[in-house]
Amino acid sequence: MISLQLIKYIKQGVKSFYNIYQYNLQSITITATNRCNSRCKMCEIWKKKNKKDIPIKAIENILNHTNKKIYLNLSGGEFILHPKYKDILYLVNKKRRRFTLFSNGILKERLI
Repeated sequence: MISLQLIKYIKQGVKSFYNIYQYNLQSITITATNRCNSRCKMCEIWKKKNKKDIPIKAIENILNHTNKKIYLNLSGGEFILHPKYKDILYLVNKKRRRFTLFSNGILKERLI
């Protein structure tokens, strides 16, 4: 049985894809996680108790249903704290997408 929350999620996704094609978007920001290892006063995402990560399948779905000319911004919290950040980067590179990865730079060994 399909939950009401899943139906709502699907409707939001369809609406988002419609808007992408209707307005000819130039870029998409994917906030892959709300995990963060910094305590910036301007953001305060680190205060969120429930840590959530977008499933890699959802990101793959976005990549499969958007034009390759659309520029990607990979963000978070701290994007590289996503448990599957390496898989996401591999997927983005495999799909030959242009992107910017936003980071606070604290975990430089993961960035390099």
